[in-house]
Parts: sequence; C-alpha cells; structure tokens
Amino acid sequence: MLHNGFEIGNANVTSPKSIQTASAQLVQIIANVSSSQYGGCTVDRVTNYLVHMHDITKNNIEISQSNLSKNLKLIVMLINKSLKTSMSDESLEYEINTLYTSNGQTPL
Repeated sequence: MLHNGFEIGNANVTSPKSIQTASAQLVQIIANVSSSQYGGCTVDRVTNYLVHMHDITKNNIEISQSNLSKNLKLIVMLINKSLKTSMSDESLEYEINTLYTSNGQTPL
C-alpha cells in the first residue's frame, strides 16, 4: 500500500517521500484496518519498509546539503539522520500506543 499509494475514504494518498510521512501513513492504515475487524491486527515486515524509507530520507538530506562545506555537511547530515530516525520511531510508537479504533480495540 505504501509503495503504490492508497485511498482512505475519499482521499487519494500518494507514496511517502520520507520516513516521517511513512510512519504517519502506517498508523492511518492500522487504524482503518483495525476499525473494520475483530481480532488482532499485525503489520508484517514493517521494519523492512521503514529501513527503505530511512534510506530515501537519508538520500534526500544528502542531496539538499550538497552545497555546504564538507565538514558542515557531515555534521548536519549526522544530526538530521539521528533526529529524523528518532522522531519517526517515537511518532510511530506513540500513535499506535494511543490509538483506539471505532470498535474499541487497541492495535498491538
């Protein structure tokens, strides 16, 4: 779903361009699937996809920083990589842990 885009309600959602967007979209998918079924909701191999999105995000940072001096570029890249990875992990965990579906379940 995340590779090709998807539709939720009347909204067409395109493929994410960063790990933060991928995490947010993943939570929306989990919420919608969990709300329409009873029983567990499992996301198989989510880390494989998020690693792919991390690489895309990292490449976007490197491209946008290409005009900076070599030392400053390295510092900015390391800080951004650390912050973005940490923020997306925290965001995904927080949103899933605070998610309640319309049928009263909490996805794991």
